[in-house]
Amino acid sequence: LANSSSGKCFTTICYSADGDTLYAAGFSKYVCIYETSEFVLLSRIQLSQNISLDGVADQLNSKYMTEAGPIDPLFDTEAVEDAKGKVGLLTPGGEVLPGTKADSRPVVRGNCICLSPAGDTWAVASTEGVLVYTKDESLLFDPFDLDEDVTPAAVNVALAKREYAKALLMSIHLRDVKIFNDVIENIPVGEIDLVTSKIPPARLHWMMQSLAECMSKSSYFEFYVTWCESILLNHGSYFKHTGSSMTSALRAIHKAVSQTQSDLTSTVEDCVFKLEYIQQVAGEKMQR
Repeated sequence: LANSSSGKCFTTICYSADGDTLYAAGFSKYVCIYETSEFVLLSRIQLSQNISLDGVADQLNSKYMTEAGPIDPLFDTEAVEDAKGKVGLLTPGGEVLPGTKADSRPVVRGNCICLSPAGDTWAVASTEGVLVYTKDESLLFDPFDLDEDVTPAAVNVALAKREYAKALLMSIHLRDVKIFNDVIENIPVGEIDLVTSKIPPARLHWMMQSLAECMSKSSYFEFYVTWCESILLNHGSYFKHTGSSMTSALRAIHKAVSQTQSDLTSTVEDCVFKLEYIQQVAGEKMQR
């Protein structure tokens, strides 16, 4: 039987760019993902649920078992014998399909597997075609979801201990813009890149919207732009694959930046006109 483990083996493998994970496929209905340092199986992904492929069904239905062996109900196609005594499958047009046998069917397998340079997308050429898989980082588990000790007082304690990433994550979990604003403005500029790299992707949407709200009300415009730039650099691949789900947050940032630009432009133009007037008046007095 094709389900027997005796015939299973890997025929194609691919390492991630950092070498931490190994993807393997071959004569099996699974793609196996291993952690290379500890040789641990991280995940096993089934290539197909199509039971018409040999090797997909794990158990045979007992009602199709006979003394001579299993009778496959999926292949009731009429088998015919040609002049040379060879048995083949009868096609809908009434002709025998060359090179086939009545009891043969395609076997599920992975022929080739490749990863993207970023490691968040991989593809495998299987019996049913090319399958492309992408990691959905929005479904990653966040331990703060189960923590009952996340309070405003705990945020202040973390800030006092200079645990900036922990304080920021707790403020995001509380969904309080005022607390979030206090935490953001107490984090040194030199720590921004390190802190943003530790933010779970699932929290980015609310954080970006809160940054836009704080930016529109604060005079520390460059400081908030630095935060936005760091987030985009550290989580650019996530923004690229999430598509429209982050559109509203990015639009809020764009609106806040555009409003500040408009305010600065009007202020600068007003100052330029005043300076030109002062210069002109001073020139007239000197001529007198």
